[in-house]
Amino acid sequence: MSGFLRDKRAWETVQAFLGVLDARHKATAAHSLRVSVLALAVGRAMRLPGRQLAELYAGTLIHDIGKLAIPDEVLDKPGALLPEEWAQVREHPLTGRSLIGDGRRLGAVGGIVLGHHERYDGGGYPLGLRGDAIPPLARVCAVADALDAMLFERPYRERVALPHALAELERCRGTQFDPAVVAALDAVRWAEALDAARDAASPGAVFRL
Repeated sequence: MSGFLRDKRAWETVQAFLGVLDARHKATAAHSLRVSVLALAVGRAMRLPGRQLAELYAGTLIHDIGKLAIPDEVLDKPGALLPEEWAQVREHPLTGRSLIGDGRRLGAVGGIVLGHHERYDGGGYPLGLRGDAIPPLARVCAVADALDAMLFERPYRERVALPHALAELERCRGTQFDPAVVAALDAVRWAEALDAARDAASPGAVFRL
């Protein structure tokens, strides 16, 4: 990928944020690395141009940077969150967008950080954006984020098989997820994408980017 990733300062900023996230909560950093790989696979299937692929990669790497402000006992809680804990979680896109500042050099990265939990039908957070009002790359991140949540174990949920995960995304097409992004999933080479995601999140990989 060219363009954005040739901007040394922009890329160093992303790496610095990811390094802080890895030091603070390794599971979230590993999740972010996997999401970046899955998002790239989807973005390529959508035939996004190089600049957008680079911004998508960078933005998904730090899409959860706002979770730096959430206590470990909430991030790692195996059961259902209390209302006040859920309120903390819902703030992380806003916190993350604030952390990266005006983000002019980071291009569309800020939109990914802020918008990756918005829903296509307007029922998401933090702003309740709907449809095309959600930044396009944030819509791709939302699908990759959900995929990772289903395909890899979480403290509160066991992993599910790929066919079931893809069926769930299809079920939520047009409600939670952008139909155009879900439609692109058929063109993804999933065996390669999942292997690459696992490799990206292997120990020490965060420092080899």
